[in-house]
Amino acid sequence: MFEHLIDAVELAFQNFLGQRELQRRYNHIQQHLDVRGARIQLSTIDNAGFRELLERLDDLNIIVGADALLPADAAQALPRFGLTLVIPGRPPLIWLNLLKHSDSMELVDTVAHEAIHATVNLLGRHPQTPQPTNELAYHAEEIVALYGANWILNQIEIPAHRQIEQNLATINQPADILIRLGRSPEFLQQKDAEGDVAAKFLLESHLIEIAAPTLAEVNAPR
Repeated sequence: MFEHLIDAVELAFQNFLGQRELQRRYNHIQQHLDVRGARIQLSTIDNAGFRELLERLDDLNIIVGADALLPADAAQALPRFGLTLVIPGRPPLIWLNLLKHSDSMELVDTVAHEAIHATVNLLGRHPQTPQPTNELAYHAEEIVALYGANWILNQIEIPAHRQIEQNLATINQPADILIRLGRSPEFLQQKDAEGDVAAKFLLESHLIEIAAPTLAEVNAPR
């Protein structure tokens, strides 16, 4: 019994450290986020559906900005194309590594992917951005974002076939991890459904004022 108590205290302490680190990262990114520069570049993408997505992000108080700290060579060498941080009580942040993108289709895909992540608290999947230490939540959320991004890319009718195929291939990695963690194929299908819910919440105006629509509500005939 005493050993279980020690384990519980250690887990609580690790969670505390993780929360503090997430807060630190949020503050650092917020201080080095170029919102105006990102919007100037995003505004050059001539697609009505993508513009609607950006408007929805504004409506939901989701901040989209570009990195304003890294030199060009470091930005291009960095593996990340984007990053989203959600913590309780603060606006979600979407950080974009603009120099990493070779074309506008890649950039649209990144924004769509990170926009799905930004709904993690709004739609009740998690109270904040899942961290890698929580393997189950972290990899499940990645599947949600990949499926959701594909839904958006198809919906806005942008020629992003390469990105859609790449997303479908990328899903295999977190899916394999989740299977090894004991998750069922039905669990993976639910993540697919949650991606659709998030994408529809972002793009379909009749959902914008619904705090947390269910899958049945989203798919109900209108």
